[in-house]
Amino acid sequence: THTHTHTYTQTQTQTQNQAQTQAQQPQLPPESLPAYTGGEVTQLQMKDEVVGTGPAVKSGDNVEVNYIGTFLDGKKFDASYDRNQTFSFIVGAGNVIQGWDQGLVGMQTGGKRLLIIPSANQISSSDKEEVFQM
Repeated sequence: THTHTHTYTQTQTQTQNQAQTQAQQPQLPPESLPAYTGGEVTQLQMKDEVVGTGPAVKSGDNVEVNYIGTFLDGKKFDASYDRNQTFSFIVGAGNVIQGWDQGLVGMQTGGKRLLIIPSANQISSSDKEEVFQM
């Protein structure tokens, strides 16, 4: 029996100037995220919840994100909001899970995107799917 989880990550991409402005404004984390009810997760799924107004993210861009990660049942396992600090990485460099490297490409700066990541797009050998709201 496989236990399926998902990470629901809400990511808000931003440029360095936006990060400096937003650092002065407190970020309020989502209290919880809804459980995933879309069936078996076999491929990366992306849904823009808010389309940003800035440039689209491309491979090689350095991005800063706020995120919340949950299991498929909506239970949170990690969130940048809890540390009151954004997470920075270079998209496509292989320094984060594959679902993030692939799932942020095309997202516009300032937006929010839901990533539902199958276990095949993760670094770990876990059989658990993850959902991230970025």
